[in-house]
Amino acid sequence: MRIIIESKALSALRSVVSYYPFVDLDHKVLSLNEPYTILGHHMSELEALHERCKTSHHKGEVKPDENANPDDPLVETTAEHLELLHNYLKTKVYKGRIETEQELHRRNMCTFQMLWLLFRPGTTVYVESGGKLAAHVVHAMVHDTAILSDNRRDFGPHQILLWSLRFDGRFVGRSTTSVVVPPFREEREITSLKVFPTELFDKKDGGETKARLEAQGRQWFKLLRSQPAFYQCDPSDRAALVLQNRHVVRRKASEESMDSEDAASHKPNIRKARKAGLVCPSPPKHH
Repeated sequence: MRIIIESKALSALRSVVSYYPFVDLDHKVLSLNEPYTILGHHMSELEALHERCKTSHHKGEVKPDENANPDDPLVETTAEHLELLHNYLKTKVYKGRIETEQELHRRNMCTFQMLWLLFRPGTTVYVESGGKLAAHVVHAMVHDTAILSDNRRDFGPHQILLWSLRFDGRFVGRSTTSVVVPPFREEREITSLKVFPTELFDKKDGGETKARLEAQGRQWFKLLRSQPAFYQCDPSDRAALVLQNRHVVRRKASEESMDSEDAASHKPNIRKARKAGLVCPSPPKHH
């Protein structure tokens, strides 16, 4: 089933949405397929705005339409349309399913039909990579367009689109990936999935993983600064990086580490490093 919004309620939605790729709120008409994720992900914000509108109405603070900012949710017509949308979503669409699913989330459980509720765009998630957890950000989610209304059919898998930062040797930019979650019928532990919000796992391990990744991120950023940098690490670390004037190479586990004397002085012996194959040669000069 599809919902088409062609009313002042779009102004209310614009006022609470800060990041939602693939949904253009600048048009006068918004067409959404199930499960209407942009609405479901912002139900608490829409509900708070709805209550604010009701309070303002009782106090006589709702503004008349004349000479008012059309994007102001407290404009009289906008407030009325928001109330209609809010009531429709609560009674005809979600029917308490969001609250029920959120209660499961508090117990680290979820259902396949409402899995989308966990992956609001902009949410930081963990994905297993090489036996370790890596952090990514949710960009969007591809799901079955009858995920709410059809309880009898076999649903297709969810596809969660993610992004993270990568350095290609010259620039830092976004790198995209995706994770497919196959259908499951019973309730399932959220942290047993291939991808899950960091918040749940951080509570489980006391923030240890988050602290480790943040420390690695700070080191990564420090090494990408413009001045020459040298980083010595355990040779068993396959992700070890040696940087020289922004030239980056991935160091293999079999390669020997730099002389400890060079590391202690913080002045890398570039000749030795280049001979060992740890530093990229300088780019040719163009005349």
